[in-house]
Amino acid sequence: MIKPSPKQLRFIDEYMVDLNGKQACIRAGYSEKTAAEQATRLLTKAHIVTEIQKRQAKLRVKTEVTTEYVVNSLQTVAERCMGDKLDSSGANRSLELLGKHVGAFEKDNSQKKTDVEIILEQIAEKAENALRGIKE
Repeated sequence: MIKPSPKQLRFIDEYMVDLNGKQACIRAGYSEKTAAEQATRLLTKAHIVTEIQKRQAKLRVKTEVTTEYVVNSLQTVAERCMGDKLDSSGANRSLELLGKHVGAFEKDNSQKKTDVEIILEQIAEKAENALRGIKE
């Protein structure tokens, strides 16, 4: 297997900070003018994606943030949202970002919805129904 170059490793380090490919390229020393294209190119290389996935897996173990944790937390937020007038948008966004950061939402099949996506849709539907009930 191909090993990432030192500059590619720097990109991977920076990408793990905020999962922003363009900014990671800039911080890693790639041209600011072509950073978006470089990020797209780098994120299609198998050896780079593999290294990112390895690091995300280590991070999941270290932080104990698993798909199950995120899904359970989202369910708790949804239940609270239905119980009273809690503004759950901040909590949902935090969990979504946290889950993305550790790769908890990886899909086996790009056409199949993840459990988290289904739960987020249910939360949005319940919130919409609750708002309709308040307005009526």
